[in-house]
Amino acid sequence: MEPTKGLKIAKFGLANLIKVADLIYFDGPILSWFRDTESNDYLFLWVDADDQNNRWMVFKVANDILQKYIKGKITLYAIVMNPLEGFMYLVDISSFGDELHYDNTVIVNPSILPESYLPEIISYYEFEPIFVREDINTNDRFYAINIDRDWSLEDLHELPQSYSQIYSFMYNLELNRQGRAITARERSAFAKYPWKGGFSTVNFYNDLHSMIPAEDKPRVVQLQYASPGFIKLSLHTPIAEYIRNSIQAYIASMRQIDEKYAFVMQFQREYKFTRQKVEEYQIEPEVMNIIVEYTEELAQMLRYPYVAATNQLTNNRLLSLRILLAHYRRIKILAAYQIEGRATY
Repeated sequence: MEPTKGLKIAKFGLANLIKVADLIYFDGPILSWFRDTESNDYLFLWVDADDQNNRWMVFKVANDILQKYIKGKITLYAIVMNPLEGFMYLVDISSFGDELHYDNTVIVNPSILPESYLPEIISYYEFEPIFVREDINTNDRFYAINIDRDWSLEDLHELPQSYSQIYSFMYNLELNRQGRAITARERSAFAKYPWKGGFSTVNFYNDLHSMIPAEDKPRVVQLQYASPGFIKLSLHTPIAEYIRNSIQAYIASMRQIDEKYAFVMQFQREYKFTRQKVEEYQIEPEVMNIIVEYTEELAQMLRYPYVAATNQLTNNRLLSLRILLAHYRRIKILAAYQIEGRATY
């Protein structure tokens, strides 16, 4: 095998990972996906062998990067050259019966890897994962809302519609918060936001929904109506977690949040902000300070981390507040189902 450089360590500390899938397999695993008990993802890439040992390159990888690789959007070479922790392990693994032995563990930087250990520069994924743990895999794409008790047709419309609207809204804001450039379509959607609210607001959420890539649009993959039952969704699960956190925050402080909402609505009525478009330059500085304060307070109560991203899109902090109030109303709808014992997110 190739001589190894780097920092030699006494023990390989990742021996208890759980295999999720073999991503590349040819007479044995070539590239395998593992996960630890805290849902951190790791790749094992076979790079060398002798008569007794197989040498593996082991490194941590962010799940979104791993998913992009599996979808053929980035190369394995790019992942290897930019490991999440800035380094990787080289470890020699041998088997004796059912036991695995880990020897010669070295911490290396990708810049000192032997050239023969590197994937091809154009190394897009062209295979199908062979899953060992389907339950782990499905957690990355599927999310279940548990349902119970009696449901009407109106319920089966109201909950999915409110959930889809919140999801579309938060999905786009999350990407912007992570540094994605604001698109002309987004600016147009927020510029057309209906100040008078009502039914026309649906168009705003529909516009945001249309901007979500097909693979991340929420869709129902299974519906079981029983006691209990569930609605199984395919979606981008981090957004589902944000929605759940907002619902739980509302339920935990429902009275205070409802009072704050009523107070803010009364404030808007006093200044005649409820039924007309108002530009920032038309608002007195002291009134704008109140708007900013109410926005921050309500966002904190609802665990809404997108105030800055919303302001970027609206260029109008009063509009940002009004959009946050619309978000509150939809969170309240979803929370009511949980309070009544009919849904758990």
